[in-house]
Amino acid sequence: MQAITHIAKSDRHNHGFLGGRLDYFKRQFGIEIEQPPSPMPGLEGMHAWLAEKFFPHFEGADGFEKAYEATFFTAKEDGITVLEMNIDVTHRALYHGSVTALINALDGIHQRIAPEIRFIPEIGVNRNVDAKELLEWFTPYLETEYFQSIDLYATECAQPIERFQEIYRLARAHG
Repeated sequence: MQAITHIAKSDRHNHGFLGGRLDYFKRQFGIEIEQPPSPMPGLEGMHAWLAEKFFPHFEGADGFEKAYEATFFTAKEDGITVLEMNIDVTHRALYHGSVTALINALDGIHQRIAPEIRFIPEIGVNRNVDAKELLEWFTPYLETEYFQSIDLYATECAQPIERFQEIYRLARAHG
């Protein structure tokens, strides 16, 4: 297992907030998180574990930064050279609505922990949230030219895919 960590590889779909190892949180921050059930009882079971056991440890901008620090560290430790990572559109709320402050925090973590990794940030769009509301959250990200792709995630049948067309039109218009 150890040998594979030394082989250069890419992670082209990382849900950034969840990309760190649980032992890193204990080692680095003294945060002990109960292991998830195995096997995981489906998507609903995963969401329940996250809500009860994981997310309560990571509130506010400080919690966000700890989670992303762990993700970059884990990627570096695993030999990842290209990291495409989801940053949810709602995360700017942690920085008083400022996408620029969010980007500065991500860049700081990236440069401090794993500057050798090529970081490809993507905008995370949760299918379970009303598409019109998401559009309002999404638009300020486009103006930065920092994000390079979109991750439409969560329950696939939460709402018709057509409701997200405007988000993709806007993204295309911004390159």
